[in-house]
Amino acid sequence: MRTSFPICQLVLGLALLPACWASAQIETTTEFGITITSDQVVTEIYQSQDFWPAIQSHLISGSFTVADSEARQVAADFFSRVNTTLSEHLFADEEAKVEDFIEFLTCRMRKYALLRQAKCHFEQDSAYYRLIADWDHEARQLHFLPEEERGLKRLALIARLEQQLAEANLNSNAQAEVRQIFSYVSQLENRIASTKIGKVLLEFEREVKTAEEEEREIVRLVVRAADWAMINRTESKSLNLETFLEAWAACSEYERSTTASHASAVRK
Repeated sequence: MRTSFPICQLVLGLALLPACWASAQIETTTEFGITITSDQVVTEIYQSQDFWPAIQSHLISGSFTVADSEARQVAADFFSRVNTTLSEHLFADEEAKVEDFIEFLTCRMRKYALLRQAKCHFEQDSAYYRLIADWDHEARQLHFLPEEERGLKRLALIARLEQQLAEANLNSNAQAEVRQIFSYVSQLENRIASTKIGKVLLEFEREVKTAEEEEREIVRLVVRAADWAMINRTESKSLNLETFLEAWAACSEYERSTTASHASAVRK
């Protein structure tokens, strides 16, 4: 089912957006079992506009002690440039860019809603965190490969997913459901990467690959914590610095646990 609302009728605050948003139609749509409403799109826009600047400020504050101040500033500047680029697309007075932004945003919203569903099948958050971390790392690499090499990489990605599902002791029904969810997630990630914004963000990722190791690690940890915050959000929990810090603490613990497990396995 599709229901359209002129975006100008949603919230008074959107009067701050360019004129082309006033005539844009944000449809309430259902794909992959996930319904995204016009109100949810608007809420996502406003929360994201607050979420990332708060993280950038935190990176250069005295409260953030990972790496030295120079590396933290470089990472904060990187996220600032990414956020500025997204804002330029959001506030562009061109209907095509608005539609591209809506496609990018709604695909991301569905992706995280699906990842939220999959998480319910795992008894231990740490096991799901490791699965997500592995999937995200490998899936991102697909977009940098020549088309003819992506098929084998996708097969290896699915094989790794199935191995982790078995190791997590999920029953057969749960494994089948999670596999289906990640099939949907993969389709959404491809759609995200094919948007104009997605292609710009891939160029930012290329830039990170050539950065200093300390700076790359900060970016990796921040993105991982932000993703975890979005996966764990609820209707009553907004995206803000507090939810990011909660996610950061949890991810740090999961990473320490993973490192300890690997060290123990090596000793054996």
